[in-house]
Amino acid sequence: MTFIQGRNAMKFVLASIAVNAVIGIIAIVSGDFSDLDGKILVTSMSLTGGLILALASLTARTQRFVKYVPEGGAAFSIVGFALLIYGAWTAFDSDDVGKAAGTAILFAAGITHSGLLSRSRLMPRYRPVLQSAWLFAAVLVTMITMMIWTPFGEDNEIFPRVMGVVIILLAAVTLAVPVLHRSSRMDLALDETRDRLDGNVTRYCPICGSEHIEPVAHSEDVSRCEACGARFTVNFPAQPSC
Repeated sequence: MTFIQGRNAMKFVLASIAVNAVIGIIAIVSGDFSDLDGKILVTSMSLTGGLILALASLTARTQRFVKYVPEGGAAFSIVGFALLIYGAWTAFDSDDVGKAAGTAILFAAGITHSGLLSRSRLMPRYRPVLQSAWLFAAVLVTMITMMIWTPFGEDNEIFPRVMGVVIILLAAVTLAVPVLHRSSRMDLALDETRDRLDGNVTRYCPICGSEHIEPVAHSEDVSRCEACGARFTVNFPAQPSC
């Protein structure tokens, strides 16, 4: 069911992108971009953007430690773009509608960003980098929200400088996480293999291929095949060669 729903969502996204392109081409060729055309284009683009952001946020649902957070990001995305569509058709007669739409989309973007990064598999020594990315994203979202709803920072020279520092730090750790993810893959795979062997999960004899392997008594490193009687030791290099 999830796969079918994902395919339907992808079809809708592609159809919406095609509609946006057709509307834009017609407006450029005809030279007459009416107010109605603008509203239709904003509506179509909002539907596309909202669905893409919601789907991107939901990709982190497999991470147990962010339970219900991806759903929250999807909800913020839907609400934000729905308010944006409402504002486009009402000419944003209320400033609060635009502010609420911007805030909801901002929260959705922040949650999606953090959720996508959380899918990285990092060695324990690298996890503070991921946690710092979450922190900087939360700080940046908070600062921008303050600017949307209050005049805070307009006459303050320090505020934009602090925001600039946060943006740079967030960009730095965001770029670092995928690099560390790639660097951690081999180490994590090696650790998982060691854990499987230490847990006496099924292993195969290198001589006859039998699965009946048992550790030799009084020896932690030597294993014995009950089928052919072979004894062997599995050694792991400090660094994988592949």
